[in-house]
This record gives sequence, structure tokens and C-alpha cells, in this order.
Amino acid sequence: MAAYTTSTSTLKSILANPALDLDHVEKTTEELAEVTANQEEVDSAIRIGGQVAVGAGGEVDDDELKRELEAMVNDEKEAQTAAVASRVAEKEKEAQRVAEKEKIAQRPTEKPTPAAATKEPARESSETGADAEAERVWRERYEEAQQRAKEEKERAEVARMRRQAKMAAE
Repeated sequence: MAAYTTSTSTLKSILANPALDLDHVEKTTEELAEVTANQEEVDSAIRIGGQVAVGAGGEVDDDELKRELEAMVNDEKEAQTAAVASRVAEKEKEAQRVAEKEKIAQRPTEKPTPAAATKEPARESSETGADAEAERVWRERYEEAQQRAKEEKERAEVARMRRQAKMAAE
């Protein structure tokens, strides 16, 4: 009986170890099963590779490999083309939004009412009507030049994206 008592207390103390918890043991055995399955796959691949290397395995069909490679290359090109086309479409939408904003900004503003005109500070007396007109013309030309430059940049970006999409498609 003393041996049974001693062995029971020893077994209890051993099983009290957190590493022998039921959840931990199940998790460990699942991980071991996964690792074993991976090892078997690697072993199988090595075995097949060895058989092919010595000619004992099945013949490798070069035509099939070429078709598979071409399919992979075509899939990659299609993915790149789709990505570039998506970026081009986004750029074109952005260019349209900017153009609409610019059109709205270029609309003539309402002329101030006489009440609002009296609230504006008086212009400096040294500024004549001719100077004001020349400055207004200059500002209009400057804004038009800025707008043209911006539109040209957007057109160049869209053209670049299209060329890139075309190159990716080829």
C-alpha cells in the first residue's frame, strides 16, 4: 500500500506541472501533426526530385512546363494591366474633378451691392483706374497660364499612365 500511496502522490505532483495541462498537450500534439505533415511533403518532394534526377521518375513534359509558365506570365501581365488601368481611371477622374472645381472657381462672382461696396476699404489714391485694369488683366493672364500648366501636367500624367499600361499589356 505504501508503494501505491507514494506512486499516487508522485503521479499527482508530475501531472500538476502546467506543461501537462490537457489544453497544452492537445495544442502540442496538433502542432506536432502539422509539422509531421509538412515534413512528409518535403520528404515526398525530395524523393520525387531525386527520382527525376536519376531518370527513374516520370518524364517532365517541357511543353506543359512552357504552357504553365506562359499562363503565369500572362496572369501577371493582366494583373499589372488592370492595376495600371485602374490608376489611369483614377487620374482621369481626379483630372475631371479638378477641371470642374476650376470651372466653378472661374465663374464670375456677383457684383457687390452698394451696401457692400461702402463696407469695403477705400483703395489707395495713388492707384489709378488704368493701373487697376492693367493689374486685373495681368492676374487673369497669370491664372490662365497656371491653369494651362496644370491641365498640361494632368494630360502628360494620363498619357504616361496609358503608355505604361500599354507596355505592361505587351
